[in-house]
Amino acid sequence: MKPGESLLIVGDSGCGKSSLLGALAGDVLLDAGDIDRPPGRLVRLDQAVPGGTTPIWRYVFEADAALVAASRALDGAQQEGGMALAEAHDRWEQLGGHAARARIGELLAGLGFAESQAQSAIESLSGGWRMRLNLARALFVPSDLLLLDEPTNHLDLDAIVWLERWLQRYPGTALIVS
Repeated sequence: MKPGESLLIVGDSGCGKSSLLGALAGDVLLDAGDIDRPPGRLVRLDQAVPGGTTPIWRYVFEADAALVAASRALDGAQQEGGMALAEAHDRWEQLGGHAARARIGELLAGLGFAESQAQSAIESLSGGWRMRLNLARALFVPSDLLLLDEPTNHLDLDAIVWLERWLQRYPGTALIVS
């Protein structure tokens, strides 16, 4: 597959679709054989239901470890000033930190979240909305290979149409299980 292409894997329950994604992600051990993973950053839709008091927007933001590290470095550099501050600002800009909140807002809106929910705690959401939140996290992180296992299970028609459009613009390779 080439960047910008999507592959859909469809099959009966229990035939191994999710196991294949797990093997590609390195989460499932193989009995035999090898998998040649493409180079670059791999992101997989988390199937675990999140909880806690973290604000919804923050939970999405924290999916990108590089951006979180750049944010912390920028906070620390505020005290130092000079070159440390300039370098921290440069890294923040390189990673798109200036647009992170707007990107999160677009993802959440596309998946059906109200703008007012962004500050709410994860625990205020039902299970289905928490799974939408996991999808927002997966889409937020820059990746070269995106593994989505049943991404539409908890989406309404508007959110499915939005996700379709998002995937059409996705520059990497998407592997989607249905």
